[in-house]
Amino acid sequence: MGAIKPINLDKILKANEYSLVDFYATWCGPCQMLSPVIEKVMEDFPKIKLVKINVDEQPELAQEYDVQSIPTVFLFKQTTEINSFKGFRDQNNLTAWIRQHIKSA
Repeated sequence: MGAIKPINLDKILKANEYSLVDFYATWCGPCQMLSPVIEKVMEDFPKIKLVKINVDEQPELAQEYDVQSIPTVFLFKQTTEINSFKGFRDQNNLTAWIRQHIKSA
């Protein structure tokens, strides 16, 4: 297995008006529960770029964004963090959270 290529998150954020960044790990139960919820919700938000970051493969990014627990999800407008949350959210809650913060962005 080759080396993991670092993600240039700053470049991704600058290239998209909105980005949803999901910090997760494959061994994390709540992360495994949240992942399909995020995938489903993102179908309703085609203008938001979904970025999934495995904290075991990208520890420097997790540290840079002060990720203390997973899952941690950030919403960005370009490189500006709008809001974030930790832990699991159901589909309705996540959808409402995104709508609330995009309107206020």
